[in-house]
Amino acid sequence: MHHQRPALCVSLLLAACMGDIDGGTGHGVDSDPANPLPTGSGFPTDPTQPPLTDAPRPNVPGCTGGIDPGPAVARRLTRFEYDNTIRDLLGLNLGLAGKAFPPEEHPFGFDNTAAALSVSPLLAEDYLIAAETIATQALANLPKILPCDPARDGTAACGRKFIQTFGARAWRRPLAAEDVERMGKLLDWGVTNGDFNHGVQLAIEALLQSPQFLYRLELSSTPVASGVVRVDSWEMASRLSFLLWGSLPDDMLFMAATADQLVTSAQVSAQARRMLADPRLRQMVAHFNQQWLTLDEMGDLEKDTRIFRTFTSTVKTSMLGQVQRFTDWAIFDGDGTLPTLYTSPTTFLNGTLTTFLGVTAGPTGDTLAKFNLDAKQGVGVLTQPGLMALLAKPDQTNPITRGAFVRERVLCQDIPPPPDNLMVMPPKLDPNLTTRQRFEQHRKDPSCAGCHAMMDPIGFGFENYDAVGKYRTMENGKPIDAAGEVLASDVGGAFNGAAELGGKLVKSPMVAGCMVKQWFRYGYGRPEHVDGECSLATLQDAFMKSSLSIRQLILNLVQTDAFLYRKVGS
Repeated sequence: MHHQRPALCVSLLLAACMGDIDGGTGHGVDSDPANPLPTGSGFPTDPTQPPLTDAPRPNVPGCTGGIDPGPAVARRLTRFEYDNTIRDLLGLNLGLAGKAFPPEEHPFGFDNTAAALSVSPLLAEDYLIAAETIATQALANLPKILPCDPARDGTAACGRKFIQTFGARAWRRPLAAEDVERMGKLLDWGVTNGDFNHGVQLAIEALLQSPQFLYRLELSSTPVASGVVRVDSWEMASRLSFLLWGSLPDDMLFMAATADQLVTSAQVSAQARRMLADPRLRQMVAHFNQQWLTLDEMGDLEKDTRIFRTFTSTVKTSMLGQVQRFTDWAIFDGDGTLPTLYTSPTTFLNGTLTTFLGVTAGPTGDTLAKFNLDAKQGVGVLTQPGLMALLAKPDQTNPITRGAFVRERVLCQDIPPPPDNLMVMPPKLDPNLTTRQRFEQHRKDPSCAGCHAMMDPIGFGFENYDAVGKYRTMENGKPIDAAGEVLASDVGGAFNGAAELGGKLVKSPMVAGCMVKQWFRYGYGRPEHVDGECSLATLQDAFMKSSLSIRQLILNLVQTDAFLYRKVGS
């Protein structure tokens, strides 16, 4: 049956894009007496109980002043967050955003940098199409999301009850009375011009196109210091869920917000510890690793099959899975420390990779299985074959790319781009020379020497791994020279091979600090150099004291000024 439909919330969306967003009211709505917190929920409700207090401020450099949260701008949902939210909101694993929405920019290495998350006219249209598709799919299982029976309770009353319950989850806060009435009129229009299902469909479409769904809006106004407010419980529920799960809050977080039990650092920490056990945390960490390690580029990885005849799409797929499985194991199943991530000889192989890499007595099945390589061959995430292949040319290794990766992703040092008038081309293959010999010209050319001295000597340390990630000891009949050097860092000096480099990296405060910076950027959606020095210093100090535990680092993200507070007007 064809139904009429009014123009929906595109005007609201475009207003949001221009920064003219009315977040509405509704924060601080009391608990619904008809739906009290369940017994044993773990959230104290006794008003006579003394409130929990915040943890003392850390005694670390950079935290000598007052509360310093840094800026907190409205953050649009990324494609990753949009798809996860629809999955957890409606049980629909459609992946619409990942398939159809324009890709985000990565100005600081990650897709969730708030300042870069604008909405183009194309994306606004995609939101409309996605909302219509999602609403249609939701109607197929309408009884699951309806809190009432329209035949028994009446379409108007049941419609508004639906808007209150579904809308609160979609907007991640209780709807104000005017919001319910506005959406209720839209639903009534749909009923009049079709039937109850049509009305619900229109309401879902409108709710999913509103700024309150597409953005993480924060309007709290409880002052704690000059120019600083505390994030309220509803906003904190979303901060926790999107940081740790990349999705909307679950029932426990909604109950905690309803009871206003996400106010103190202790309450926030308790929820975060609970959330660490959820499988969605692994998905979020995998999303971080995908971007930190630039694994998104694996889809475009190609090799010259005249040279590497056994490199196939099946091998490439297995290599991507291998890196992903290793990082997941190192963080969650291993001891979760930075040394394990950078130095463990562990990898994961299936029959395809065992054959391709020429590993003796490796796994033979289709499933990736844990396997320990020789300690000199397997040296943590940096020597996983997939990453080594990614950081190489189609027909040869690339010490420049491999060295730059360590500089930028492991040491957090920026490499200036080459001059505009410089044509950057790798030296031509020569059967009589090794890669090292061919690339030495960069060290001799005055226009190249400065920058390449920062990259090439590190990249040479990976020469035992060819352009497809295979371990080798010879090239063109000559022994591999994997001697390298790290300049301009706190672990400067010579090393020989990736194993010695890994040993240097895990002793470096700069490397540890870089891992903290990467998580700061991803967790807070902004670069670390824009205010908030205390939050970064707090995380770095705690990371060193935790024996470089990445799991603990993730947990510590919820205990900083940047997470617990926000500046007035930001």
